[in-house]
Amino acid sequence: MRVKTVDCISTKSRPDWYRLKSPYNDTGSKNIGSLQANIQVLRYDKDKLYNPERKLTKRRGKQQYKFFFHILSGFELATGIPEEKLNTRVQIKIGNLDVAKDGLETKHKQGHYPIWNECAVKDVSLELELAFEADMRITVQNEKKGWFGGLANQVIGEFCVPVQSIMTQSEKPQFFNLINEEGTFMGQLLANFYLKVFVRDPKTRKQKDYVDPAIGEMK
Repeated sequence: MRVKTVDCISTKSRPDWYRLKSPYNDTGSKNIGSLQANIQVLRYDKDKLYNPERKLTKRRGKQQYKFFFHILSGFELATGIPEEKLNTRVQIKIGNLDVAKDGLETKHKQGHYPIWNECAVKDVSLELELAFEADMRITVQNEKKGWFGGLANQVIGEFCVPVQSIMTQSEKPQFFNLINEEGTFMGQLLANFYLKVFVRDPKTRKQKDYVDPAIGEMK
């Protein structure tokens, strides 16, 4: 990864997530991970009169959250690909959840304007201080024929959302821009995401204030 020095002139105590990329650009659409770090460049005063204090924020452990998502539709997806060759699905990566095992993916839909209209609620373990948590990553993949007649999924676009930003509920879904590895705009995804702290009654140990978005509004 490369980081501009001017972006590190800060006294903020929280770390940032940095996306890792190969210097040889040989990984294609494969995600090779991220690095969490707090990089600070502080101005040094040799007389020690104006030197800022370097503060750190430490992790405080994890807790359970309820994660709500509603994937509605795509808009002008990969218009450079013929419509009959587009059969796309959406995958969501957040926290400790496994995309396939925990059902964080939609079914495949065809065309430049696919309609998925799929929603679900999942339990997820995240940091108490969400600044330590990696961004939620959403990818749109196209199913195509691979070698020997098999099927393979190719990422046509993606976007990331800071998990702190979805702690505030949005009444309406939003359009998110999809960008590929070359930085090219690949269409938009209409979706809604919401994260809520998992609360249990201390007496009954039953969950409070739960509403399934499949039968009502997201809360």
